[in-house]
Amino acid sequence: MPVSVATAEYTPSTLPELAGNPYAEALPPLRPDREVIKALRVLPEFTPGERELPAEDRVAASQRLLRCVVPTRQYLEVYRKLHRLLCSGYVERNPLSPETVRWHYDLARNRQVTETSSAESMVVCGISGAGKTTLVRNLLRCIPQVIEHDAYDGAPFKCRQLVYVCVDVPADASRRALCLGILDAIDRALGTGHGREYRKPKTSVDDMQHAIKTLFGTYGVAVLLVDEFQNLSLARAGGRQALLQFFDSLVNEVRVPVVQIGTPAAIRVYEDQFRSARRAGTGGHVEIDRIKPGSEEWRILIQIVWQRQWVRRPAELTQKLDDLVYDLTQGLPACVFRLFALAHEAAISDGSERIDAQLLKRVYKEQFGLMRHALQQLRRGRSGAYEDLVEGDRFIASGGAAGSIRRITQRVKHGQFAPDLCRELLTQIRDVECEFDLTPNQEREIVRLKGVLGDALQGANHA
Repeated sequence: MPVSVATAEYTPSTLPELAGNPYAEALPPLRPDREVIKALRVLPEFTPGERELPAEDRVAASQRLLRCVVPTRQYLEVYRKLHRLLCSGYVERNPLSPETVRWHYDLARNRQVTETSSAESMVVCGISGAGKTTLVRNLLRCIPQVIEHDAYDGAPFKCRQLVYVCVDVPADASRRALCLGILDAIDRALGTGHGREYRKPKTSVDDMQHAIKTLFGTYGVAVLLVDEFQNLSLARAGGRQALLQFFDSLVNEVRVPVVQIGTPAAIRVYEDQFRSARRAGTGGHVEIDRIKPGSEEWRILIQIVWQRQWVRRPAELTQKLDDLVYDLTQGLPACVFRLFALAHEAAISDGSERIDAQLLKRVYKEQFGLMRHALQQLRRGRSGAYEDLVEGDRFIASGGAAGSIRRITQRVKHGQFAPDLCRELLTQIRDVECEFDLTPNQEREIVRLKGVLGDALQGANHA
């Protein structure tokens, strides 16, 4: 992500705890919702004339879908919480106050900080593909990462303010790797060489952590964002307690809020740790949900995608196709964009030049790999059954479509339909429709089963 640099423009704060603080007053004010949505939306360029381009150019153009961003209401929720965290990160951290200068001095010399104050922190949680990383990274585009100060209130004040540090945690990362990642992120933003200095083999993790605390104080870091938080290996990180103590020290001693971004597995880090669990959510716990079927957000997303067809025989969007796309992707934007990009490649390559239900199902079956297991779990309402989006028991076992339909038919023959059983069998039918290419006889049997279960469910609801 490119570094955004701005020259300080001060807006006097109406809050006494932030008034007269050049770091806080240089932050951009909270923007109106409509302005945030407009700034964050990224729509792929498209003109109908591009359908006449050569095949390879049209395949390349369809990849623009992978860069599409359609903000939802949760973008606004996270934006407001993040802005509040940035402001809270400067409470009791006025670089012009003697207390802050003395505090920085103690931090730099690794002295015991006797006056501590807990900053707020936030957790942004969601399953892979829900768009949490895209959400946070795009929100950061509304906020300069580096602010250049020259003078404040008529007096010289020359410094560079590093507003936020964002670090990705590599898979199975150690605490050392995390520290080096933070130091490298500081270097990328400011053009410094701290990561190189602390990369020497004999440098201890404690030395790195001390350096990070000092640099955060020196550069006025307001918030640390840790993406892919679930990748932190507790074993390699020196144990749960050592990991949590590191984040506690940033929040408590350095007064810097931490935003943890990850899948539900990230929450495991805080199991049985009441103090850290409480602190992790003081600034808010936002769970990025899937887009709901039939919602206004889904309607906007599917229309944006469907209107951009580079195939020469564009299809109309029907309710049946709308339902199929949702069943295949489960409302996960990343899956929707990937499905359509791959569908374009398949339709253009095989010469059919048309995106229809059969092609979408074929692309899903052939190209989605392990992701299909996770989508099956979501389809059945078992999102808690997997953390890494690949685990969980499977309904579709041996026997293919015929075996699956036979098992459903056998259960329907019993004739006793509680509402929960009806819904479960209808979900299993959707699995079959998504996973297999059905023969005409199988399609007729599916329609019959849907009718029987739908009537039973309607009758139970009216009872």
